[in-house]
Amino acid sequence: MFARYSMNHSTPEGKTADEGPPPAIPDHELVRCIGRGSYGKVWLARSVMGTFRAVKVIHRKNFAMPRPFDRELLGIQKFEPVSRTHPGLVTVLHIGKNEPAGYFYYIMEAADDVLTGQKINPEIYVPKTLGTELQSHGRLPWQDCLQISLSLAAALGHLHKHGLVHRDIKPSNIIFVNGQAKFADIGLVADIGESATFVGSEGYIPPEGPGKPTADLFGLGKVLYEMSLGKCQLDFPEVPTDLAISSDSVQRKKLFEIVLKACELNPRKRFQTGEEMHDQLLKLLAPEKRSGRSLGGPGAGEADSSLPQEAFELESVGGAVPLSSKFYLVRPADEEFRSAIARGDSIVLVKGARQMGKTSLLARGLQLARDEGLKVILTDFQKLNAADFESLEKFFVTLGHSIADQLDLENLPEDKWDSRRSPNTNFERYVQREALAKITTHLVWGLDEVDRLFSCSFGSEVFGLFRSWHNNRALDPNGPWTNLTLSIAYATEAHLFITDMNQSPFNVGTRLALSDFVPEQVAELNRRYGSPLKDKEALDRFTKLIGGQPFLVRGGLHELATKKISIAEFEAQADSQEGVYGDHLRRILGSLTKDAEMIEIVRGMLRGQPCASTESFYRLRAAGLIAGNSPGDAHFRCRLYATYLARHLL
Repeated sequence: MFARYSMNHSTPEGKTADEGPPPAIPDHELVRCIGRGSYGKVWLARSVMGTFRAVKVIHRKNFAMPRPFDRELLGIQKFEPVSRTHPGLVTVLHIGKNEPAGYFYYIMEAADDVLTGQKINPEIYVPKTLGTELQSHGRLPWQDCLQISLSLAAALGHLHKHGLVHRDIKPSNIIFVNGQAKFADIGLVADIGESATFVGSEGYIPPEGPGKPTADLFGLGKVLYEMSLGKCQLDFPEVPTDLAISSDSVQRKKLFEIVLKACELNPRKRFQTGEEMHDQLLKLLAPEKRSGRSLGGPGAGEADSSLPQEAFELESVGGAVPLSSKFYLVRPADEEFRSAIARGDSIVLVKGARQMGKTSLLARGLQLARDEGLKVILTDFQKLNAADFESLEKFFVTLGHSIADQLDLENLPEDKWDSRRSPNTNFERYVQREALAKITTHLVWGLDEVDRLFSCSFGSEVFGLFRSWHNNRALDPNGPWTNLTLSIAYATEAHLFITDMNQSPFNVGTRLALSDFVPEQVAELNRRYGSPLKDKEALDRFTKLIGGQPFLVRGGLHELATKKISIAEFEAQADSQEGVYGDHLRRILGSLTKDAEMIEIVRGMLRGQPCASTESFYRLRAAGLIAGNSPGDAHFRCRLYATYLARHLL
């Protein structure tokens, strides 16, 4: 929440926010106040792991009546789960209440600093908002305008779908986190249509008042007006005199037409949903002919113009997405991973089907830990040789060597191994005495592709040891195991292989489930590829064919962008042996042909029959071939898989 306060920390409407020592927030140090609102303060806080957060503290004594206090808390509680499901909404990480002291608080991701991004110096930190950007730069570059507009329209549509409205949309209430624009200042979030006082800010509230989706879209329209034309919201609908001669006048004029519709005085004439507004904005991505009209007056020249067809330099597709890639889309799991690292959780589980982005997410989580000054090691089980899995002792010695190499330890596992002790005991002693005892900070150990262990005869013993380290934290809160986080990436359903779930690390800790891209994310990735899908119809056809499977989406957009082919041409060759997905589809078919039982189950599903068994359902879902929550609602992940397999198996 970085609004309803000014950057000089004055309190609006003559109200005096409570003074005195900072309130107590568990596991956080409140560094300094970065803003004041009518009923509380926003603090820059530092977590026990050193991560900076924003903490809003709302005091009951600042309200004349208890109902508004309770209503704001209820709004935050409803917003919290929704905040994690869209990149255009500020993420609420925790909500707490101190009844004796008479306040509640909520912890959020901190906005970028106006100069240094997420490299925050608390003494000089100034949150980066759209308001600060407009103050510094005035009219924003065209590409930034359109990208931010698309993101915010999609975010509002998402919020409204969950039955909530924002009610206070303005530039200072839009923050940037890692460069991503997000709606913040969520203190007025409420149910759609909830009766309330006339809240909001002058110039952004429609005549009928706040409380409905169309009112939020009215406010967004005013924000787009300021961002694209560099004018104050109170000047609407004036246009700048130099618009006709600017190099991107055609695009800005078309955006202004969308603004005019969003800001209609009659709510029935406005966009009725965020999706409708987003769809109109999306059309600006396609090449357009001159409209023959000029907002700057008759006679102004207009040239054909459009956004560049490659927003970012293309890169190869396949494997983990590089840390520096502009094509990586942040999903809710990214922020959950960040929070788990900040808390120092014992186990972080990254689960998803094949080619869902597990390794890419793991890499970013580990890099985050490095940036926070933590020690990080990584073991990729795909790199281990078959000989490393011959026995439990050999496996643990291999892991020990990996740890020693990455932490530059003097003693190797063989130097400390005692044949009188079991492999589990030897390895545990080595990790505790040589790794954890020799470093002065928290250790994050990434374990990728651990599925290879599920088929090993000793897999349960390894996982049981990992689970015991988690239990040791509770038994010895001040012991060395509190300084270790295991981050495990896997696809297989653990319960199919671990019979005693009390010995499993897969039902404790923080679980991150990777899901397919939603349509808004596909549209955003399309934009980053230079919009090879020119309109909503093409986007719809693309997603109906391949769904939101990350590997298929990125591979398909790369093919469209590099080959300059139409959506019709793409559809015609997508499931062919020589098409863009040929290798991927052949691998799926090859894996199935090795298992006669699985082939028959897939054939049955292609004929409209339900998945035959619970075990087959989990195996096919882990492979990424089907989706669903149970065998009864199992279905093929996308139309591409169904048509390809039907042609080869029926």
